[in-house]
Amino acid sequence: MDSSKTFDDVIMYLEKIISDGCDIDYNEISKITMSPAALFQRIFIFVSGISISDYVRKRRLTIAGHELKNNDISILDIAIKYGFQSHFCIYPRIQRASWDYAFTGKMRVCKTE
Repeated sequence: MDSSKTFDDVIMYLEKIISDGCDIDYNEISKITMSPAALFQRIFIFVSGISISDYVRKRRLTIAGHELKNNDISILDIAIKYGFQSHFCIYPRIQRASWDYAFTGKMRVCKTE
């Protein structure tokens, strides 16, 4: 199997779990890549510069921020939809990401942990 197709398949899987609000199933990633999940995790970090879990967290935050901006949905509903524990978890992250975007033109998510 072509390595770029495999990488695309994993990204499609991750986008699906983001939209469904599910957790990452590394066994499923292992099936898609036909390699151990730990090995693919290292390849993913090498190619993208971030871990799979960071990618999912940042994508959820980015999509949640766009939905919050473009739709008339409460922040609590968006937080629950994208797997955040409460609106207190998501609101400061969106504020910081928006603040960075306003000045640098790049959407950046700050670590809060």
